[in-house]
Amino acid sequence: MIEIQNITEMTEEDIANLLLDQKKQSFEIYVPKSTQLYSSTNQDIAIDYAMLAYSGQLLKDASGGFEYDSVGVAEHTSVLFEVSVVDISKLSKAILEISIGYNNEHKDYDDFYFHENVEQFLDDANNNQIIPACPDFIEIYNEYIDEEEDDDDDDNDNLLRIV
Repeated sequence: MIEIQNITEMTEEDIANLLLDQKKQSFEIYVPKSTQLYSSTNQDIAIDYAMLAYSGQLLKDASGGFEYDSVGVAEHTSVLFEVSVVDISKLSKAILEISIGYNNEHKDYDDFYFHENVEQFLDDANNNQIIPACPDFIEIYNEYIDEEEDDDDDDNDNLLRIV
């Protein structure tokens, strides 16, 4: 079992060694979901699900077998991704990128890169250029980012009426 939030100051080689220590070709990887309905803003929920969807895509692309547990907006729990692999190096690279997006602060890597990749992934998924590994996470992202934009429009309407 690997918990992304526990991967800090690690390199690709460190992660490969962590995977090899488990002596399995099937891995349980937990990615934290930090938001919860009524306790988080719509924008925070959307961003959380965008990151989860991209994390799932990276893990699927690095694996031979892929499954995940969908987590609803009202739940505050990590998402379990189960992957089986033949190429530990590919999975190590995927886990490294995911960890950088969450909390792995390593001098050779920049979390800005992760967030740019998430944005590109969302564009590709929403324009049907790729088939997302976690389509329900994309749907939740789109729902909550749309609600955030609607709320912003309403706020602007109210401002115009007040003035």
